[in-house]
Amino acid sequence: MLLNTNRMLNRFKAVCNKAVSQASINQTELGKTVVQIPDINAQKQICELYQALYDKLESEKYANSLFQKQKQYLLRQLFI
Repeated sequence: MLLNTNRMLNRFKAVCNKAVSQASINQTELGKTVVQIPDINAQKQICELYQALYDKLESEKYANSLFQKQKQYLLRQLFI
C-alpha cells in the first residue's frame, strides 16, 4: 500500500531504466529508496479502521445470507 502512493510511483518512474517493452530498477537504486511509514499510533488507527470495515463486511455477508434463505423460503411457500 505504501509503495503504491503517487509519491513512490513517481520515485520509481524517475529511477527506472526504460527498456523496449519493460521498465526495470536495479538493486542499487532500489536500495537507496526511502520508504516513509506512519508512526505507530497512525498504524494502530489504520488497523482499527480495517478491522471495523472487515467486521462490517462480515456482518453484511451474514445478513445477506439470511435474506437469501428467507427469499428461498418465501418462494417455496408460493408454490405449495
